[in-house]
Amino acid sequence: IVRDGHDVRFLTTPANPHSAMEKLMWVDKFFPFVGSRNVILANDKPMVKGDVFIDDKPDHLEKYSVEWPNALVMTIEYPYNAHLKSNKNIVFTDRHDRTVAAWNLIYNNILIKSNQ
Repeated sequence: IVRDGHDVRFLTTPANPHSAMEKLMWVDKFFPFVGSRNVILANDKPMVKGDVFIDDKPDHLEKYSVEWPNALVMTIEYPYNAHLKSNKNIVFTDRHDRTVAAWNLIYNNILIKSNQ
């Protein structure tokens, strides 16, 4: 799907077959403009190249920023990933703004990257 000139895909690691279906349903509910047909299920996220990578898991963030140094890697800060704030290749948003404000900041960073 193309949104504002961007090809949007969800890349997720399901814990089990049941959680895979739940994730697909979650995308359809909260991101209908993307839809479950644009979800990639993968255990090794850095194997999928993208211009923008948004995740919360420290391991995924670190590996993706190393594998694809030109990608914009972003996350919402949580206590378990805050230690990565010193990594200049990862853009953080405040975990207290986990809803609209955080997603607006993420979207604005995507716009800045796409205009570079």
